[in-house]
Amino acid sequence: MIRKFVNVIICTAALLLTGCYEDLGNYDYKDINEVSISGIPENISIDRFDLLKVEPLLESTLYGDESQFDYEWTLNKKVIANTRNLEYEVNDNL
Repeated sequence: MIRKFVNVIICTAALLLTGCYEDLGNYDYKDINEVSISGIPENISIDRFDLLKVEPLLESTLYGDESQFDYEWTLNKKVIANTRNLEYEVNDNL
């Protein structure tokens, strides 16, 4: 009985000592660049063979230089442009 009591005391002491262990983790937090995109209409109606033009407005919290960004415009899972502003002649049969 005393042996069990001693084992419980030792286990409890070990748990309490590990609770006081100093955490040496990496807490060097850095801000991330948050980008907001506006200026893209929710619905666009356009005739076939017309030029579709979309010029989004980008605002970011860290970069004033937009060369840090990559762009990709897709239509029906097909990449149609990799530029910031889209100019695309709609010749696909949608």
